[in-house]
Amino acid sequence: MACGDEPLNPDNSEKDSPTPLAPAHRNVIVYMMAENSLSQYAQKDIDEMVEAADCIPTDCNVVIYLDDVKSPRIYTLNRQQGLSEYITLPEQCSTNATTFQDNMDFIRRKCPAEHYGLVMWSHGSGWIPAQKKTVGIDNMQNKDNLDNGTELDICDMKRAIRNVGLHFDWILFDVCFMQCVESDYELRDVADYIIASPAELPGDGAPYDKIMTAMMADEGAAKGIADTYFDSYKDGAGLVISVVRTAELENLLKATSAILPDFYVTAAGINTEGIQKYCTFAYGTQWKPEYHDMGSMMNRMASTEEYYNWTAQLNRTVVVNHNTSKWATSYRSFGFEAKMTDESHIANLSIFIPNKKYEGTTDYNIRIKETEWYRDFNAE
Repeated sequence: MACGDEPLNPDNSEKDSPTPLAPAHRNVIVYMMAENSLSQYAQKDIDEMVEAADCIPTDCNVVIYLDDVKSPRIYTLNRQQGLSEYITLPEQCSTNATTFQDNMDFIRRKCPAEHYGLVMWSHGSGWIPAQKKTVGIDNMQNKDNLDNGTELDICDMKRAIRNVGLHFDWILFDVCFMQCVESDYELRDVADYIIASPAELPGDGAPYDKIMTAMMADEGAAKGIADTYFDSYKDGAGLVISVVRTAELENLLKATSAILPDFYVTAAGINTEGIQKYCTFAYGTQWKPEYHDMGSMMNRMASTEEYYNWTAQLNRTVVVNHNTSKWATSYRSFGFEAKMTDESHIANLSIFIPNKKYEGTTDYNIRIKETEWYRDFNAE
């Protein structure tokens, strides 16, 4: 799917009744697509946010959109009033592109602020085309718990944010596999920083009671969120998390394509053994490729001098870089060991490496060409 900017024609008229909030200095929007196997965790995370209400400045709010097994609803949370239900919405698909834009526009109009942060809460697949370039799953009241519902395309997410006139100081993907260069590049114009993991995240997700102070900060928010998130898991299940400065992504593309101009032609023939991967290729199960680490890949394919010159740009792009040597995985039964195998070259940012093994079972090698990263890479 090409990423255009044509409007999605939302109709918000039925949701115009609540009194708008007073203009705030900062509102953090938490968009919880929880009508799936993660629904059990949603209330726990909201409870954590409530516990940290005293950390919210008096001129700021948390605005929570929640779609779980009950009717979708929006809550507001602030220091003065605590948690309040703002509106109950008709049954809807939270991951539908029009619905996402509709809800973002409603929040922008009814909960205005000078600055915004965004938390995307659910499952995630990065750019992967079997579920398109996706974040979130909505099973639409399907109780089978198989996570086989509608997903939100990253292109549609970007287009919706642009269409409603929002720009985020940061986006936190409390979602697996979202720190991939293809999705980050797609979102580079709608957020200053992207906080995410190239790997799986623990089921409990972000410690919202601990990161609330950082989420409300005017300076260093993205670093504070990532640091605190990592500290909560580094001595336990383990975690991989990083922060990407989106203003440097075009420079990273130029630096990469200058060294490997034929990457998308030659990569399919390289031996990827030993290149750090964040997942196993699980065709027929959950449709994931290997999400190879970009730094590890560059170390394999570039000369030593080229690699070390390239890392200067990488370090301007990935500005916070945390990982433990191991982390929790749901792919152990497929023989995957979630551990660092090339730690000295880790970027904590993944890239798709085309490979012959994907041919005949997936269309990854073809669909990568639809990404803006691929198109700009090959236009250089």
